[in-house]
Amino acid sequence: MKVALVVYVSLLFVAVGVVAARVIPYDRHHQDVLSPIGNGTVVFQEDFEEGNLNQWDVQACPQGVTISTTYARTGNHSAKFTVNDADTHAKCSAVPTENPRAQLVSKKDLFPNGVEYYIAVSVLFPPGFPQPTDWFQVVELYGPPFDGSPSMAIDLCHGNKLCFNRDASHNYDSIWISTPIVYGQWRDIVLHVKFSTDPNVGFVGVYDGGKQQTMSNGQALVHYQTLAKSNWDGQPNNLFLNQYRSSDSKLGTVTLYHDAVKVGTTLDAVMPPPKK
Repeated sequence: MKVALVVYVSLLFVAVGVVAARVIPYDRHHQDVLSPIGNGTVVFQEDFEEGNLNQWDVQACPQGVTISTTYARTGNHSAKFTVNDADTHAKCSAVPTENPRAQLVSKKDLFPNGVEYYIAVSVLFPPGFPQPTDWFQVVELYGPPFDGSPSMAIDLCHGNKLCFNRDASHNYDSIWISTPIVYGQWRDIVLHVKFSTDPNVGFVGVYDGGKQQTMSNGQALVHYQTLAKSNWDGQPNNLFLNQYRSSDSKLGTVTLYHDAVKVGTTLDAVMPPPKK
């Protein structure tokens, strides 16, 4: 009888431990924790619902990046990026360049050599948004030594489209060009990237609204050295959310929004829910 009681109590403690383990909430701010999400794992996420920018280094003039409730892809908040032509290093020491810029840089070093991730970002261009005639960057995957333009960036191009652009070693080419932007609506972009110093191993693919895109080579992926001279000195790359543009554009004050940021091991793990 005592043996049976001991076994019962032991099993009870095991069961309680299992239940307790299952209800421990995932702390998305803990850099060493991985979060299982369906078919895959999330290693970084930001929905701005906590009302702060604690996961990011802010490189902008005051009020250049703020939390907003005007638009939200998920929840009730997003990050609002507001940049004036004068928002350069000469005006604000936090801005690193002489071209107008406001950006968030992930504090977590996300992308060392050899990792493969899906990187989701939703961006909204509000009604009345101008059509730039020069370069205008909204997302980049970048790192030291920061030697020139990034080898992986999403830019506005052709006035009202999104492009995946590469650096000078690729003649600043576009390996993907989107259909026209719909102003006032969220655009859900997922990048599928293998970060590698080997041009036969590294690659980039793009999903737009959950649909896999055909790249400039007619395939789903473009293989190249994603960690190259411009963005690799042995240190991991980071995720940059931008409004970064040419000083020649003279656009005045321009606003755009970012939300629903996730980095994970599968497409299912990072895709935002269907739009309402």
